[in-house]
Amino acid sequence: MDGLLLLSVLLAQGLTAPANAALEIDASLAFGAYVSGEGFSEIHVRAVSSTGGILRIETAGAAPTVSVDLELQPNQPRDTWLPVYIESSASPLSLSATLNQSSRQEVALQYSPRSLPRFALLGPQAIQRLSHLPDTEAMIAADLPHLSETYQQISALAIDSRAMAALDENQLRSLLEYVGTCGRVLLIDASAAIARAFVNRAACEGRFLGLLANNDNAEHTFLSLIAQTDAPLPSERNLAGLLSGSSIEALYGTRLALFLGAYLVVLIVLLSRSQSRFAAPGFSLVAAFLVWVAWPAATSRDFVAWAEIASTEQVARYRSIERYSATRRETVMLSAHSFDGYTRKISGENYSLDWSAESGQRRIAWNATPFQSLDRITHGSFPVNTTLRLNQDADTASVCNTGVSSTTPMYLHWQGDLYAIPPLAAGMAWSSMNQVPLGPDADSRPELRLFLARSAPHPLTVLQSLSIPHAGKNEHAWLLRYQSHENRRTPCAS
Repeated sequence: MDGLLLLSVLLAQGLTAPANAALEIDASLAFGAYVSGEGFSEIHVRAVSSTGGILRIETAGAAPTVSVDLELQPNQPRDTWLPVYIESSASPLSLSATLNQSSRQEVALQYSPRSLPRFALLGPQAIQRLSHLPDTEAMIAADLPHLSETYQQISALAIDSRAMAALDENQLRSLLEYVGTCGRVLLIDASAAIARAFVNRAACEGRFLGLLANNDNAEHTFLSLIAQTDAPLPSERNLAGLLSGSSIEALYGTRLALFLGAYLVVLIVLLSRSQSRFAAPGFSLVAAFLVWVAWPAATSRDFVAWAEIASTEQVARYRSIERYSATRRETVMLSAHSFDGYTRKISGENYSLDWSAESGQRRIAWNATPFQSLDRITHGSFPVNTTLRLNQDADTASVCNTGVSSTTPMYLHWQGDLYAIPPLAAGMAWSSMNQVPLGPDADSRPELRLFLARSAPHPLTVLQSLSIPHAGKNEHAWLLRYQSHENRRTPCAS
């Protein structure tokens, strides 16, 4: 018993566990094990076995639980990074590792609760010039996450060239994705190539990305970056209002109630008037058969994404909601949508996360019951072509297509009016001159109501539907473009 207690203490302190000669496990949380309340973090697991084999890792104390299988070669360390959702700063967190379905170890993870705001400093220049500021934490390159969702745990980050050079490919990718969702990042003495990569990926017109040379005032630049504000993307509730389908409970629950009501009426009539003793049982069999045929056999899926971009930007940030609705009891494996984003939140019950260490693909294993739904909220960014130009002057608003292919139909909001724009062929333009705006009932569609609400801070906006590969009938995405504050008049020449 004392040996097990000693082992748990060693593991909680982030030390390698020599409990079994065939397997050694080391596990730690990102950002130096600091956790800012509810949200995703990640666990770095390093495993080495003298015999090799298949290692099964499962988390506990987090929702959803995560499981992954690793193939270990003899005496060769293997690293993996697992997403973990911590519900509160008081939640215990642990993982189990089972080698070849026999040798099993338990690892308890400790973390330090911190409230936001919290600012991460990486590299000697960043630490030396900014560590005197409140709410800062000095970290090393190994503390930075490999998974984008882990950046929920900080408010801003400052990193110098030495720390940047120490990042691996996945860490750099996740940091670029963070910038693409308007994450606050200060680059100190970055190389021209690194600066260009971050500028090209930054959303929100680059207002949350700072570039600092050696002789610049680091404190002033960092504080100015932190003080920047921006309107958040539509809330989860707003997005849910755009879903095509009604709630599964309301839709099929109402149908079932109506069917049962009609069934009882007909059954009562048959029992009171029919002379045949087989009429009522026969009718019941027919009714049961109709329910069996009409009842949906598969879990349904609705998807909505809302993206926004300034007219001079190349990267749009988005938020999406993916809703699965069950009509029967079953276990289903749900794949992530093809949009390149990270999971911000999963709302539902009886699910776990299945992680492929080889491909990085994630699936949700859901033990569904009738009338139950599961929502996956995703944030992310994606590149957008800049061939659509928005122009305005005192009397006219115009849109021109400088690309080589036709656009999808659009809506334009300008000076309080809403216009419908037909598809524009390559090289064609549309002008509000002599055009009649849509009537007052044009905002009856939920996406147009949201468009008008989101357009309020901007003088000129355009709403387009986005093409989703292999989209189903209940999958929709919209892109709102607003005219950049830096350029109110852009030429229609490419």
